[in-house]
Amino acid sequence: MQSNSGRKKLGRSYVYAVYISVFTALILLAFLSRIHIPFDRISVSHAIGILVFFDYFAIEFLVVLLVCSWMIRGPGILRIAAYLLTFVYMAVYAVQWTALTRGSDYITALALENVNHIELVLNAPIIVGAFVFLLTCAFMPYLIERRGPGVFSLKGHVILSAGVCFAMLASGTTAYWIPSSSLEARKRIVLANNMRHTSPAAALWKLFRPNRGSASDFTLVQQEALREARRFGLRVNFDRPFPMLRETIYSSPEPFPQREDGARQPNVIVFFSEGISARTINRYGSSYEGLTPNIDDFAKDAMVVENYFNHTAATYRGLLGQLCSIYPKFAGQGGWHTDYRYVPKVEYYCLPRYFGRNGYETVFFDAHVPEAAYVDELMTQIKFERVLTSRELKGYIRDEAPLMRDAMSDHQFMDSFVGFLKDREAQSGGRPFFYGLYNLGTHAWKKLPSDGIIYGDGKNYSLNTIHNWDDAFGRFWSYYRSSPYSKNTIVVFTADHCHYFEPQFVEAMRKEDPDYQTLFVDRIPLIIKDPTRDLPETYDARSATSIDFAPTLIHYLGAPNARNSFLGNSIFEPEREKSIPTGLSAIGEQTYVVEKNEVYFLGREPKHDRRIRLMGSLMNWLYSLEVNDRLWSDDLSR
Repeated sequence: MQSNSGRKKLGRSYVYAVYISVFTALILLAFLSRIHIPFDRISVSHAIGILVFFDYFAIEFLVVLLVCSWMIRGPGILRIAAYLLTFVYMAVYAVQWTALTRGSDYITALALENVNHIELVLNAPIIVGAFVFLLTCAFMPYLIERRGPGVFSLKGHVILSAGVCFAMLASGTTAYWIPSSSLEARKRIVLANNMRHTSPAAALWKLFRPNRGSASDFTLVQQEALREARRFGLRVNFDRPFPMLRETIYSSPEPFPQREDGARQPNVIVFFSEGISARTINRYGSSYEGLTPNIDDFAKDAMVVENYFNHTAATYRGLLGQLCSIYPKFAGQGGWHTDYRYVPKVEYYCLPRYFGRNGYETVFFDAHVPEAAYVDELMTQIKFERVLTSRELKGYIRDEAPLMRDAMSDHQFMDSFVGFLKDREAQSGGRPFFYGLYNLGTHAWKKLPSDGIIYGDGKNYSLNTIHNWDDAFGRFWSYYRSSPYSKNTIVVFTADHCHYFEPQFVEAMRKEDPDYQTLFVDRIPLIIKDPTRDLPETYDARSATSIDFAPTLIHYLGAPNARNSFLGNSIFEPEREKSIPTGLSAIGEQTYVVEKNEVYFLGREPKHDRRIRLMGSLMNWLYSLEVNDRLWSDDLSR
């Protein structure tokens, strides 16, 4: 076709091909900028490995290019469909790149479960970028349609299609013609980034089409899974109405007997710190000088438990899982947070129920504004006598309004807790107590509130929030040391889960450890301060996970044995010393094996893949027990 000036127009297919090719090239460069390359020097084989890391990206691009370039040759309805398909392709890549930028991974099931915190990952550049992206997509059909049919002949299109098909074949068979050294380099990149070797669109498709079998499929591997589960200390009886029922919590004497002058029933305070990894605490080896001086001081005269990992995430699962020693099915989004009214009202056997029946007052302190979360409802359901949120706690700090949109600041929270303890101190007598606390200020992507304390130059907000929580905890620690509680109250400092691998956290951790893996399973702190016992400075948990927290605490106290439905075991049981150090973590559909303090996920080491799949099937079956209220019944109590 001739233009008015006599020059030939480029056809729609040409313009479309250039348009989508330029977009794909730019987005691939953007992805490459966010990928951690674990090589000190880039050799030729390393460079090829980096290129073939994107082989599935290339296949998706070529499929869209081939299909849509033919559709654009057709009538209006086909061209509209091509533009819509291209928009979806571009949108998926843009969204996945944003997820990678903000969370070091594609969109995961865990991210969807915590979508209520989406405001933490949105910022002005992302919003502006989304606006520009929409404008670009809107401009695409106008730009292409202006060109008209053009001179792109059918023969030329066939030749282009043949070239695209050849390129797709080459991209899909890299394992057969790429040098093994380059394939090994690709594997190192995949492992270093804890990313699946897949493409953005395929990752999103798999997210909504999980490939794990149903609970009914578990019968096919039941006996093999049972044998494997026993290696992790998990004992269930498939034939019982309540398969997790156990007659005892522990089987050996208390590991650290009380001194004669110790309180018969000491009080217990447990700090479930939001998202704290052991690697961020100086006492556990962090090289960021002065990051956690108060926690370090607290740990000086306490027992520091090492090589102890979180068994699940995020907060709802972490709190419920530790207090009840289970692998919970329900998380925030689609569970406790958004669909609380529809979550099955399950009977759980948990620490507050146990302590309550042994004469303890049980209270949970939640920093949240009650309307912002359902942590308070969760804690009420597992039988805490009282749950105090910011609504009640602000009364201890002159009714100050919470300084964060959804919670009290960490300093407000600690000041209010100290105020509560002072009021209780003034009361004579009373029952021993079991108190649990959860703060929010160290949540991933959180910025400091107005009363926050920065770390160093203040440029890393992850380090800022950790240092700020340490400073707030210091207010409790200073009060505790001079209070009557210092003689009769055990303080346990731990976390609901490890810190999420937000970009600034990853940046900070890789300065200490270049091989830091972006996993949501990591060592977490477990520090026990006990004025009634003589404790060693450290204790090696040998890859145990927080599934063991509840039975460990009861065993540690030497408290009465009881029927229970705990899946975990005390880390102080002597048989742990004789077994291979192992632990098991599960976050929804993702299962992890911890062995000799290394975390393995599906695909990292082939020798672990079978057991990970077996334990994934077991998890799915355990989730079904929770959904069908087969964990516990009050009738089972003795």
